[in-house]
Order: sequence, then C-alpha cells, then structure tokens
Amino acid sequence: MSLSSSSNQSINSTAWTIDAEAKALRHVSASTAALIYSSEPLWGAALAALLLGERLEGAKGWIGASLVVGSSLVAQVGGAAGKNGKGKEKEKSE
Repeated sequence: MSLSSSSNQSINSTAWTIDAEAKALRHVSASTAALIYSSEPLWGAALAALLLGERLEGAKGWIGASLVVGSSLVAQVGGAAGKNGKGKEKEKSE
C-alpha cells in the first residue's frame, strides 16, 4: 500500500467517523455528549484488548485509566449537582 493511499484512507475514515459522531450526538444532552467524548480512550483500550489482545501493563496504565474514569464521573456528578439548584439558591438569597 502506498503512502498516499494510506493517507487518503486515514483521512477519509477519520472524517466519516467525526461526521457520524456529530450527527449522532445531536440527539443527546451536552453532558451526555461530554461523557461520551471523554470516555473515548476507554473504548479504544477496550477494543484494543478485545480485538488485538492488548493489555494495560504496570501501574501507569491503570492510574491513567482510573483518572479518565474518575474525571468523567466527577464531571457528571458535579454537573448534575449544579443543575439541581445550588447555584440558584445563591441568586435568590442575594
């Protein structure tokens, strides 16, 4: 496979994927879309493990995975707490 053919294939598949994601994410809330985008590395790791037999090795891999999951959860929980009126209580009392 030539370099130009490989580059063309890479660009086309990336463009198609981004277009499909954008169309699909129109139908979900912003917080759900953020969770989906932030979990992409986890999906990549899961598919690499399933399809290619890749494994997380060492503490760095597991720490990194934990940080991605943890930050996604904090963003979701923190965002939900902010929507439940905590910020509005301050506005009403002032």
